[in-house]
Amino acid sequence: MEPEYVAVRSALYDFSFLTCLVLLVLGVLPGIIYISYKVISAHHCTVEFYPNKYILKSGVFNTQENEVVFKGVLSVVCNRSLGGKILGYGTVKADVAGKSNICLEGVKEPEELRNYLLTRKIDVDEISHTIIN
Repeated sequence: MEPEYVAVRSALYDFSFLTCLVLLVLGVLPGIIYISYKVISAHHCTVEFYPNKYILKSGVFNTQENEVVFKGVLSVVCNRSLGGKILGYGTVKADVAGKSNICLEGVKEPEELRNYLLTRKIDVDEISHTIIN
């Protein structure tokens, strides 16, 4: 089954003062190795949304896959810093009906994810029906 939406972490989210410091202190080759690892690990951190669940996948060498029931969204918040606006990443937090909420930091194109999650928004009547059953 194909996912309805796939959110991917931005490789640019992790680049900061630390990256510049690694390049200056350790030299160019270790800096390139560090940057390459960060880029590869960012592309291996995804969230796949399906009609009734979402799956968090992460890791390059040690992989982790968490499957969570997804009934619907109550509210969504999208935050973007100045660097995030320029480089195209942000943080999306969603209050979901169920056990755990969704908080994705450094996700690519956060507005698209926010818009997708808003299509999954449920109203109060559906929540009370879910709680009663």
